[in-house]
Amino acid sequence: MSWLAVEKIVPPFLTGDPPVYEPSTDAKPRPAVGWNIRLNGRRLGWALSAVNQQLIDDTVEIQSLVHFDNLPFDELLPVYLRPLARASIRAAGSAEFEVESDLITSPLNQLVKFSSKMRPKSGQSLVRIEGNVDGDKLKISVRIGDYEKPDIEMPLPDSKIRDSFSPAMELRGLHQGQSWTIVSYSPLALPRHPMDLLKGGPPTEILYAKVEDQTRLAWNGRSEPTWVVVYRSDTREGPGNEKNIRNRLWVLRDGTVVQQEVVLGDYSLLFSRMPEQDAATLRDKHMRF
Repeated sequence: MSWLAVEKIVPPFLTGDPPVYEPSTDAKPRPAVGWNIRLNGRRLGWALSAVNQQLIDDTVEIQSLVHFDNLPFDELLPVYLRPLARASIRAAGSAEFEVESDLITSPLNQLVKFSSKMRPKSGQSLVRIEGNVDGDKLKISVRIGDYEKPDIEMPLPDSKIRDSFSPAMELRGLHQGQSWTIVSYSPLALPRHPMDLLKGGPPTEILYAKVEDQTRLAWNGRSEPTWVVVYRSDTREGPGNEKNIRNRLWVLRDGTVVQQEVVLGDYSLLFSRMPEQDAATLRDKHMRF
């Protein structure tokens, strides 16, 4: 989840020493992973994540559904998106919002396409971002309400690509000081000023990840040792400094991500991993996922 801004044209990618992000691909079904969401300490909703093997063409689909019981759009959305959010809420008759993400990779773990959309629980998308690989290029389209930007074309990055609000499930093979880069996007983290949408840059941001610390975290009734992975928008600020942080992950030694923080300005969204049985119950209620 880190989910970001249209602030720069993507420069050459330095991938560093990335971890293994998700379970190895095979035909075995995997249980969904559930998350409780809090905004600055108060409960806000839940999320589900899953990895699915597509048996027809051997592609792999990584899905995420983030559900907000009551979207605090005055806190989370840029000013120009708030009237659209209010209109969507009136049309849907509910303040429940969702961010739905799909990312498909080939059997060789190469990106095929992705999409991410934010919408009322029942209603049309407020924001939609889609990307498709065409040879050595990545074509990205952005739609906000009825406005659709012309397709943006950029070199296909070597780095991993992910929705900043799609919680990572596993990061295996971590060690102290390890660093890498990642390309991030999200419909919930568009630029704060509408003019930035017209500059022609892709709705992506390069994040610099590093295993900055080790700490113990209470999870499932136990105190567990974890790696702390910090994603920053640049490398000018390092450990001990809160500037330029986009995400933090707390990862068990076996690679299980148990907590993720998404930083949006002065606000902090915290995703805490549910016990497997709670996640299974939640998924049963949301069969479309």
